[in-house]
Amino acid sequence: MANVKHTKTFKKYTDESKAEVINAVRAWIGEREDKFSFYEDASIIKITGVQTDIDEMVVDLRGRFGTPLPGEDPPKEKKAKK
Repeated sequence: MANVKHTKTFKKYTDESKAEVINAVRAWIGEREDKFSFYEDASIIKITGVQTDIDEMVVDLRGRFGTPLPGEDPPKEKKAKK
């Protein structure tokens, strides 16, 4: 069974965004290039990987920078089951 990929996006254009968080995300990814892929442009940095790896990164970053993380997208609401 293949691992389902998930994404985590950090906005760089909001007032809450902080360069140190974006730099920490880049460093985290750089140390684990085999586990993640990422996309970056002038407005966002988007990380793609399996959920457990994304969660590990977020826990580490929240421990360093607080919750919610500056520039972090709020969690998506789960769809209601019928």
